[in-house]
Amino acid sequence: MTPFQLGEVGAKAVDQLWLRGGFPPAFLAASEAASRRWRKDYIATFLERDLPALGINIPPQSLRRFWIMLAHYHRQLVNFSELGRSFGAADTAIRRYLDILEATFMLRLLRPWHENLSERQVKAPNLFVRDSGLFHTLLGIPVMHSARSLASHRDTGHPP
Repeated sequence: MTPFQLGEVGAKAVDQLWLRGGFPPAFLAASEAASRRWRKDYIATFLERDLPALGINIPPQSLRRFWIMLAHYHRQLVNFSELGRSFGAADTAIRRYLDILEATFMLRLLRPWHENLSERQVKAPNLFVRDSGLFHTLLGIPVMHSARSLASHRDTGHPP
């Protein structure tokens, strides 16, 4: 199941959905602080307990740093070599980490599509953090922003 979407919570809750994300405990939390705490705990549990339970043996600190780095690449084309240089790992390791985060529905890689097959095709996918609340938490963005600041940044996908 996917987290809450705008059609489920209504247009009046768009700012709350954008800041807290769609996971029910984060979205429905009694306060912004409780929502942020739940998201931080979720990320820690996911990295430290859930992934090892799936047989993925990557140090949680490494995958956390990688995930935070990817949050800075939100909406951009994925350049595996650049990510590898930035993270200090081979592009094969980068692809493996990306595959793990995509397979666990934490990231979405939007692959290009062209109707005209004779056009030069861009092969690099765009990268998206699937949940906006996790996106804000990974970047360390506080949730107390004005509605005007949110409105100016919501459409771009970049944090205020």
